[in-house]
Amino acid sequence: MTAATKPDRRHLRESVGVNAVLVAILLVLLPGTLSLSAQARRLPLWVIGVCLALLLVDLVRQLRALRAPVSAPAVGDTPTAGPVELDDDPLPVSGPNVGRRELLILGWLCLAGVGIYVVGYLVTVPVFLVAFFVVNRVPWRVWVPTTTAVWAVMYFGFSGYLGL
Repeated sequence: MTAATKPDRRHLRESVGVNAVLVAILLVLLPGTLSLSAQARRLPLWVIGVCLALLLVDLVRQLRALRAPVSAPAVGDTPTAGPVELDDDPLPVSGPNVGRRELLILGWLCLAGVGIYVVGYLVTVPVFLVAFFVVNRVPWRVWVPTTTAVWAVMYFGFSGYLGL
């Protein structure tokens, strides 16, 4: 195993552990949700179902990546041989800024939670998405339709279908 792949595999193992814990938490919440009235349990069941599906897809992807063989570089190969891919991620998953990345993620989530509590989700989620996209320099041609689609799903889905 090379030095470059060691942190990546460690990060994958940690991510598998976090996702497994999140799946377990959702499975513990499921029986309590089923005991609610038919009207009250629609949204929690929907959220738990979507979260479980996404977590399980991510777990399968991570487990496949962990099972993939690690190829060692051939003798005489240098780390810069071949095309060099530049990582544009301002917050890398390994290295000295990992703690900073997790604090920023936690800060974004706390701001979203406070916003939902203060002004509601129909206002907070689009504002949160726009702020996130602008901070990460996503082109407006991507974030405008994405934010509009998410707001429409929330408005018509949550307010219309679920009656929230």
